[in-house]
Amino acid sequence: MFRQFKDFRSMTWVLLVIVMLVTGQAVAELYLPEKMSEIINEGIYIDYEPLYKHLEMDKPDSIGGVDSEKTLKGYDKDKIPVFEMVEGFSTYDLTEALEEIEGDQSVNITFRDIPIHDSKELFEKVITPFLEGLKPYQMLGANYDEDYNEIEKEEIRKVINTFIIFENGDPRSIPVEESSGNTISVNSLLDQDPDADEDAMENSSNRKILTACVSRMKHSKYGNIMPIPIDFEGNRIPTDEFGQVIDKTKLRYVYSNKDEEEVSSVKESYTGRPDPMPDYEVIICNNVLGYSYKYYGEKWVDRKRGISDFDAQLRADSYNSDLLYRVLISENSDKFTDQQASDYRYRISEMVKRYNDDDQLILIERLFSLKNSSAKKIMKAIDDTWKQNEQGESITIIRDSEWRQFWIKLKDYLTLTPTGTAIRAGKVYELMTADEMLLPDGEEIQTKDLNFILIRGGYMLLLTLCAVCAAILAALFSSKYASEFSAFIRSRVFKKVQSFSMAEFDQFSTSSLITRSTNDINQIQQILLLILRTGLIAPIILIGGFTMAAEKSLKMTSVLLYVLPILFIASFVAARIVQPMFKIIQKKVDRLTLVTREGLTGIRVVRAFNKQESENERFQEVNESLRKTATTISKYNAILAPLISVCINCAMVGVVWIASKQIAYDEDIKVGDMMAVIQYMQQIMMALVMLATVFVMFPRASVSAARVNEVLDTKVRLRDSLEPNRNYSEKGVVRFENVDFKYCLDAENYSLKDISFVAEKGKVTAIVGGTGSGKSTIINLIPRFYDVTSGKVLVDGINVRDIPLEELREKIGFVPQRSMLFSGTIKENLKWGKEDATDEELWDSLRIAQSENFVKGKSGALDSDVEQGGGNFSGGQKQRLSIARAIVRKPEVMIFDDSFSALDFRTDKNLRAALKKVTKETATIIIAQRIGTIMDADLILVLDEGKIVGKGTHQELLCNCQLYRDIALSQISAEELGI
Repeated sequence: MFRQFKDFRSMTWVLLVIVMLVTGQAVAELYLPEKMSEIINEGIYIDYEPLYKHLEMDKPDSIGGVDSEKTLKGYDKDKIPVFEMVEGFSTYDLTEALEEIEGDQSVNITFRDIPIHDSKELFEKVITPFLEGLKPYQMLGANYDEDYNEIEKEEIRKVINTFIIFENGDPRSIPVEESSGNTISVNSLLDQDPDADEDAMENSSNRKILTACVSRMKHSKYGNIMPIPIDFEGNRIPTDEFGQVIDKTKLRYVYSNKDEEEVSSVKESYTGRPDPMPDYEVIICNNVLGYSYKYYGEKWVDRKRGISDFDAQLRADSYNSDLLYRVLISENSDKFTDQQASDYRYRISEMVKRYNDDDQLILIERLFSLKNSSAKKIMKAIDDTWKQNEQGESITIIRDSEWRQFWIKLKDYLTLTPTGTAIRAGKVYELMTADEMLLPDGEEIQTKDLNFILIRGGYMLLLTLCAVCAAILAALFSSKYASEFSAFIRSRVFKKVQSFSMAEFDQFSTSSLITRSTNDINQIQQILLLILRTGLIAPIILIGGFTMAAEKSLKMTSVLLYVLPILFIASFVAARIVQPMFKIIQKKVDRLTLVTREGLTGIRVVRAFNKQESENERFQEVNESLRKTATTISKYNAILAPLISVCINCAMVGVVWIASKQIAYDEDIKVGDMMAVIQYMQQIMMALVMLATVFVMFPRASVSAARVNEVLDTKVRLRDSLEPNRNYSEKGVVRFENVDFKYCLDAENYSLKDISFVAEKGKVTAIVGGTGSGKSTIINLIPRFYDVTSGKVLVDGINVRDIPLEELREKIGFVPQRSMLFSGTIKENLKWGKEDATDEELWDSLRIAQSENFVKGKSGALDSDVEQGGGNFSGGQKQRLSIARAIVRKPEVMIFDDSFSALDFRTDKNLRAALKKVTKETATIIIAQRIGTIMDADLILVLDEGKIVGKGTHQELLCNCQLYRDIALSQISAEELGI
């Protein structure tokens, strides 16, 4: 099919425009989910304190673990922000701060009175010298009295004394051991492996001291600490008692682009908002990632700042144990005995020690659903998650099968998360991990950025308009291109068929040529239109959708890898099955066209013989056969679209499932990303449906294209000579010299054998013989409808093979055996003989052909309408108009192929008499069945089985040729013949 495009260059620009429009449409559609994702992810966000430029200090080596992976803005490799201390702060105040942090525990130590203005002074004057001084003496399980000599003890005493009072006999002195009730002791400060990679913050006492220092930094009214801001010149900006800037116009905010790279202005930023302020208090105290959201109420209600990971796990276990016991046992105390309540409190506490990550907590959170159940059911559910082995060691087990666990987790994933700010009806019970225990409490305030939403919504609207305009224009240009291409192919087929000799027409049936010129080319047009409208855009959307979805989340996109092989295999199998059927169906269309054409053309004969029912059954048989094949093909085609839909929708379920886990586990995936991937999935599904449609329809178009190419690739046997000969030695003379001919080169018998005669100018040569004797075959060799097998046919002294076909046929006036008129007017039909003929010439030819009277009798005369095939004229009238068409040409050779059969004897006689005056300069050849028509011929050839068995005048043949004599006697009496 695509071979013909190389000759269809006039519309190349249209094809380029279509490709550009389709590409533009695909790109616009692909970016729509991206913008929707931006609206969901960034248009509605958690309100936060904006990050601004601030004073920085060299990062102390002692706290190197803070944001060690450099994932948080505000920190870099060597710098951390500087924070302002409360007015009049001294390290002496840390005793009170520690007591606040420890709650009801007393701190019987006294810190030195060292005034501090900001965190830079704190680290440089106090914290770093203190930690670095102790570092050489730290060891695991350190004991001040037993593990150090007197010199080392003195050095340790000096270091501690720089920060904490450590004097013998002083009641304020820091105790050596923790047994005194203090949470900080000398041994606890020394208990750390000096060769370990951990920083000083891994020491719990150091962590508590630093947390106490942070608690004395200025806190905003929202509870978070703020770094000291600087203006455009790097100077410190004054702040209020809450650590917030008094004149906010001087602030330099931090903006980032889509790739989270810092940019210089709001215009270059991705969201148009400053980056969120890191929650430095959480980072410094807990070494975890956090942002400075606007918290309301206490920051840490049930949790304490500065606890270690181990302490966090203990607190989480305690919290989970208390919550489960309260909901399941305490609130159902009337259902349990005191012994059962005590026993199951122990069981619950042991159970939660083994269930401590997110997946495991999901398995035991289902116990909350039993809060109103019977004691027996509650106890059995707890027993199903915990038991003791024979040695009395408490172990946890999950008696549910892996499938049971899977459905428990799936149900939890599909349940709406209880976190967030939505108002919930009733209580929601939620167990906590150690990581969650390290983060602060508080209410997250959702905020919508209407400006951001409107801008991104405007982009979406613009993209939609672009996609719609591109789609409309692409459809318009595609229709134009496809229709122009089909017109081009149809024109080439028609032109090719017009160049066929009779040999090529014998190769293709008329019905097949009609089907190829209409139905087959229509199939090509449809598939071309389908390719231009959907086939071009589908691969772009498919590849683009995969790429952009993978950028959002490779895990979610990988779900497609499970369904694509199914779709490709199904499409391939369907195409392989239906392609042979398409070849069959086109042949059946040929057959249907043939039966329909015969039934309509021969309607008079059908009715004359009362064969309507027979023809109807014949048509129904062919029609039913075509229907069955078409139905079978449609069934295979119909499978693909729902199969694709089911597969992609299953993939979407997988996407939602994976996304819910990623969002829940904070894997840098947001709800907008999930929605974008789902949209890309839908686009991919539509692209696959488009491709499947093209994939299934293409085989039929390929079959049709092959059938059309078969016509276009057919080599025409009769071609003009490369070196035409125009040296005519005669005029109006036709010669046959030892001509042999057979229609097929492989045929055993010749249709004509050893034919030799001369049709001279001004003379009439007649040919008679029985049916199938070869009369019309001889006639067809003169205008070179066929080429002789051997011998020569000469016109005007030149072999017809050496005369250009157009020039040869200009010399011949041909009246076929079957009179053929074309729809139009009488004048238009006559001008086929001579395009520039005048009305006078036309009337003269009609007069000779005995047609003048009935033409004048028509209301329009020469402009009277002629129906298709001349259906509004009788057989005799059509013959006479065909003769007139040949006469107006004034040819050198006039051929009548049994063209007088429909004329009455009188008209026949008058016509032959009138012809004599126009055939004086013409070689006239007549094939006739009537002896009366050819009695006056100058030369009569008698044919029998392709051979000339008699040659001469009428009288000579009556005497010398028995076959001619028999034919004559069968038509005319002996008396009339003069025998």
